[in-house]
Amino acid sequence: MTIKLITFDLDHTLWSPDAALQRGETESYAWLAAQHPAFGEQFPVAAFVEMRVQLRKQFPELQHRVSEIRRVAFRNALQDTGMAADAAHNKAEQGFEIFWRARQQVNIFDDTPVLLQQLSQRYALGAISNGNACLKAVGLANYFQFHFAADDFSNAKPAADMFLAALECAGVAPYEALHIGDHPIDDIQGAQAVGMKTLWVNFAGSPWPLTTSKPDFTVAALPEIPSLLRE
Repeated sequence: MTIKLITFDLDHTLWSPDAALQRGETESYAWLAAQHPAFGEQFPVAAFVEMRVQLRKQFPELQHRVSEIRRVAFRNALQDTGMAADAAHNKAEQGFEIFWRARQQVNIFDDTPVLLQQLSQRYALGAISNGNACLKAVGLANYFQFHFAADDFSNAKPAADMFLAALECAGVAPYEALHIGDHPIDDIQGAQAVGMKTLWVNFAGSPWPLTTSKPDFTVAALPEIPSLLRE
């Protein structure tokens, strides 16, 4: 097997986003509530989260566009609590910027930089993510030739869109590409569907949870990857 391109999932594969996402949620909500008290009064945290859930049901085309759905939720909530449309738009953009900056402060796994340094010397690396992390803001952009995010595509993983875009961008055939990720459906099934090789990052050591084809490789820790590929 000759691999020329390796694509990575990001959240929960190369870093943990959980604390950063929670911090972004808390800080952006608090800022908007301070700027417009009626927002906090009419939309307690649980009610605001539920509003986003309902927006995803109302606008399925935005369901995977995690940045846009948050902007729309901010804007609609502010307007619902009496703010004029133009002002609501501006405040929503400012609130989203607060969320976005905090969201980039992910906890990069200790093994990630070394892994990317090793692999980038032998393979073209790309990122395929359903989230809205920014590799430049996180500090890992120099290892990657491209980064595709679901915000910019018609469909999120496991749909073929981003996988096919990655193959086209790198100019490789599916059998010359390997996708690495933690999610059995979004990452492994999605990549398998377009003919890519797959590597499941299974930190928990869980059994394969699906009845469909297993990944080509499975690792319990990132440092296992380079030697496994050499073999």
